[in-house]
Order: sequence, then structure tokens, then C-alpha cells
Amino acid sequence: MAEEYVVEEVREFFPNPDTECWRIIYRKPDGTTHYHFMPKVTLENLAAEYLIDPDDVDTLISVALHQCFVPNPLGPDMNQDVAAAAGMTAPAVINTGTIRRGDMVPLTLHNSPSTAEAREAHLLRCQNARVRVVPPKSGSDPLDIIRQAHNIHPRRMRAKAQRVDIERWTLLYGGLPIDTPDDQEAPRA
Repeated sequence: MAEEYVVEEVREFFPNPDTECWRIIYRKPDGTTHYHFMPKVTLENLAAEYLIDPDDVDTLISVALHQCFVPNPLGPDMNQDVAAAAGMTAPAVINTGTIRRGDMVPLTLHNSPSTAEAREAHLLRCQNARVRVVPPKSGSDPLDIIRQAHNIHPRRMRAKAQRVDIERWTLLYGGLPIDTPDDQEAPRA
């Protein structure tokens, strides 16, 4: 059964001037605290990577808070991966450790034939994380600050989603079927 971590506080945190983060403090069952530092772009990145509806902020927050408590699906415990146990596997796209390209391994964002399948596997893992993150039983929800200030921008999200698709295509098939222009900054009004 998963341990329950209660969110006690959420504040802005700047480890350097260029990185805006959220500092989330949890109360663990034994009374000690656990700190989680999350870049503010995490929700937008998750929405882009897994094509999660950007208006579904609660799902994005839940994934962001739980994914750090999910074992690496390609790590030493991959035989215990809940997504693989549910039949969500695909060939490995690169050699790594004892895994060889083509070995059947748990589905990930990188070896999945589709974003929808990668999303399903990732959501299943997050729902079965070793920790359940919950708001306090009474009072206000400290996560409201993230809900109100998530700032997911559709154009940035779309560009990130395209980069993920290109990366996955390149890993799966070895290159793009057409030449792409060099990354250029979009014209500004």
C-alpha cells in the first residue's frame, strides 16, 4: 500500500535567476517532511509530452507530483512495472545496460508507437506510485497556487509536442522522412 504524503505548503523558489520553481513541502506518515522542487514549466511540459489536456490542471498536477515516486520503467525493477504487467510493452529503441535494441521492455514516451499509448502507461504508473500525494483534510489546498498560476501557453506547448514527436520518430525509425529547417525563433509582432 502506498504511503500518504500530505501537501503542507507550496511556495515559489528560484534556485537561480533563470529557473522558476515550486517548492512543495509534504508531511510524511512518520511526521518528517519531504521537499519537492518542481520547475514551473513542468505542467506545460507534461501536457506537451503526453498530450494531456492543458485545461485538465488537476491531472497535470497529479502526474507531476506522483511521477517522482514511480520507479524507472527501464530500471532494475522493470519486471515489476505495472504498465508492462498490463501488457503495455514495446521494443527498446537503444542499447542500454543489459537491454538491447529490440528487446521487449515497458512502454515509455520514447519507445511507444503513439503518444496516447505512452500517456496511458505513464498515467497508470502514476496512479500506482509508491506514494500518494494528498491535500490537507481541512483548510485550504496549498496546491491552489499552482492551479491559479500554471501559465500553460498553447503555442509553446504545441512546439514542445512537435519536438517530442520528432525525437520519438528519430529513435523509432532512424531519421525524418523530410528535411526540417533549422530551429529558428518565431517572428515577433
